[in-house]
Amino acid sequence: ALCFHHQFKVRTVIWDWGGEPLADELLVDLGRLADDGLSGSLAALLDPFERDAVLTRAAALGEDGVLPFDPTGRRIPWPLL
Repeated sequence: ALCFHHQFKVRTVIWDWGGEPLADELLVDLGRLADDGLSGSLAALLDPFERDAVLTRAAALGEDGVLPFDPTGRRIPWPLL
């Protein structure tokens, strides 16, 4: 699932692929997103803070070239449900 909230937080419970390199095709797509911005239909659904956050995250992901990982070592959702 995607989260467009403007506050940064890695929102996942699947860390098995953290640190793995991104596929070349995905890097191309991230570069295109950084260059072209969001499509009109998606941009219309997000507020300006959310649009900026998506583009910033996409640029960072493309620059890193790897899937994010959890530096804290905590591998369970918090707070507990």
